[in-house]
This record gives sequence, C-alpha cells and structure tokens, in this order.
Amino acid sequence: MGVRGALRSWRRSGGPPERLFRRALRHLVSGQDAAAEEDLTAVVRADSAEVEAYLGLAEIYRRRDEIGRAITLYQNLNLRSDLDEEQRDAALCGLGLAFESGGFVPRAVATFEQLLERSGDHAVAMEALVRLLPQQGDLERALVLQRRLGRKRGGRDVAAEAGLLARIARSRRDEGRDDMADRAARRALRLDPACTTAHLVLAELAAEARKPKRVVESLMKALESDPGSASVILPRLEAAWAEGAGRRGSWIDGLRELARAHSEEPAFVEALARALLEAHQPEQALEVVRAGLVRWPDHIGLRTRAGRILLASRRSQEALTSYQDLLDLLEKSAEADA
Repeated sequence: MGVRGALRSWRRSGGPPERLFRRALRHLVSGQDAAAEEDLTAVVRADSAEVEAYLGLAEIYRRRDEIGRAITLYQNLNLRSDLDEEQRDAALCGLGLAFESGGFVPRAVATFEQLLERSGDHAVAMEALVRLLPQQGDLERALVLQRRLGRKRGGRDVAAEAGLLARIARSRRDEGRDDMADRAARRALRLDPACTTAHLVLAELAAEARKPKRVVESLMKALESDPGSASVILPRLEAAWAEGAGRRGSWIDGLRELARAHSEEPAFVEALARALLEAHQPEQALEVVRAGLVRWPDHIGLRTRAGRILLASRRSQEALTSYQDLLDLLEKSAEADA
C-alpha cells in the first residue's frame, strides 16, 4: 500500500494506527469493549500486519465469552510466521485460556505445556496447569509446577502445596495405597497443620487400622481447622467416640464442649440437640434448639429439629406451630429464589 493509499485507509478507519490503538486502550480501561473492538477492527482492516490489534481483538472475544471466535483468531495467529517471541507467547497463552474457558481441558493443558516448552518460567501457564492438571488426575505434575511457581515468585504458597499433597493422599487412599496416602497426608500437615483433607485421610487410615484414639484425634483437628464441615465430620466422630475419646467424657459432653468452642456454627447445636433427644432428654434438647433459634431464627435444620423433638414428646400442638413456622420459612426462601 502506497502513502496515498495508507492516508485514504486511515481517514476511512478514523486515523493512523497509533491513534486508534491509544483510543482502543482508553476504551478498554473504561470498560467499553465494543468501542475498543471497533477501533482495533479498523486497525487490522487498514493493515493486516498489525499483530497486536489481532491479539487485542482475541482477548476482547475471550472476555466476552465468544470463545469460538477467540479460539479461531488465536489459532490463526499461531499459524503466522511474522510474530516475535513475545507475541507468540501471548497468542499461545490466550489460546490456552480460551480453551479453558470453553471447557476444552485437554487442549488447554497441551497448549500451556507447549508455552512452557517455549518459556519455561511463564507464570500464567504454570498457574493454569496447576488449576487444570488435577482435573486430569495429574496431581504430582501440578505439585511440581506449584513449587516452580513459588520459586519464581520468591516465596512458596505452602497452603496450596499442602492442598495438592492432601489431594494426592486422598487419591492414594482411594487406590488402596495406604502407605503412600499416609506419607502424603503427613507431608501436607507439616506444611499446613490446618489442612482438613489431610486430617480426614489420616482419620480414615486410623479407622482401618483400628486405632480409635487416633481417629478421634484426627477428626478433632479436622473440626478445628474447618468448623464449617461439622455436618460431615461429626457423624464420623460420633462413631469413633466411645472407644477413642479417652478422658474427654461422653459424646454429649464432647458435643457441649465443641458447641462452646465453635459457637458460630449451628451444626454443633443441631447435633447436640439430636444427641440429647436420643439420650431421652427431650426437654434439654428443646432448650438447646430454642437457644440456637434465638441466634439463627431462619435455620431450617434447627426448625426441623424443634418439630421432631416436640413430636417425640407428644406435644402435637406445639409441633404443629413449629412446622407452620418452618413452612413459612421455606415459602419465604422459595420466593427469594424465584
């Protein structure tokens, strides 16, 4: 294209490429993707050699969830021979992210691995592979990359490493490789003593080895690290309590202590009320539930437990009132979700 042709093209497109790039940047910063797209499209129409404009368009498509268009544009860029090293990395990285957004995990992994072969310390590629490789069952490779990422950043993410080790422990446990599961769980806890999954794996291994005291110890630590998982952990703890609690007292005593220690979690209150009812102490159970409802008046589990206690106590009229309150709560919840 000659000078006159370039001038005519620029006038039609809104100005020289530099001006359009600057304007597109302003639009992107202000969140006006459509306007930025218009400017970048004008650039590539005027000059198809403008790789940066194509990269910008592909990124806009990806952010807008137009994944097919983004993938096509990134793939076309990767076929070109006029990209410099930085542009080639950007095209591969964008393609990998587009594949991930589209749910094409194996293709995303392959693309990010290709990017790492080119640029061995590419942070975005390592972050993506740490996310994606566990979905393909390759937890060990994800752990290696997590450590490499930590070295690049100048500091380990011990919680992330512990989480991957705990997932490895869970996987080995599921495969019946208990020795490897035990080692991986203990390595996870050395890095992060609050790793709930590792505590749960050790509890399962202790149960299989018929060591109830260790089961209780591990489950108590799991509750300490994640009180929000009480509804899952408490039934396991109850099953092991009689043999493994030692001097902690009865199961009800233990629940009372846990409810005091984790007063922000209604699951402990509900469990204590159920245990009291099963121990034929309905009045105490009802007292516990009503105290909980003062704090969490819209808690469906506590409302249900109150009704069950009243029915078990043959207090039918009070139970009916309690269930009416529960129905009102469920109706309100349904209306909020509609």
